[in-house]
Amino acid sequence: LHDLPTPGAVSFVREVHERGALVYYLTGRDVPGMGSGTAEALTNAGFPLWRGRCVLHLKPNFDMKDKPFKEAAMEDIRSHRGEVVATFENEPGNANAFLAAFGDAEHYLVGNVHSPEAEPPDPRLQLIRDFR
Repeated sequence: LHDLPTPGAVSFVREVHERGALVYYLTGRDVPGMGSGTAEALTNAGFPLWRGRCVLHLKPNFDMKDKPFKEAAMEDIRSHRGEVVATFENEPGNANAFLAAFGDAEHYLVGNVHSPEAEPPDPRLQLIRDFR
């Protein structure tokens, strides 16, 4: 309820979805505690979610560690057998992992809000403030 979309994100995601892309929302929020609220917040903000070619991937439980969750998510992304064109992430460590997993895609580190103990971003990441 307190998170607001990054400026320009809703229009950007709607546009890529309308052009036929699969939109894969990946978050460290957990299904039991935050699943329905996350889906509601995305929908209320205007992001495509219940329109096909959209995946909302949340942690199965609160106690699952981030690293194994993200590793499992990378395998799930690969299982869709499409081309990963771009990733957008606010945590440098996760953005670095996407870069390593999907080297042919464009990778963006968005904004400047991240964990205080975040690892340094790979210099090959494209830094953007927002989606405008």
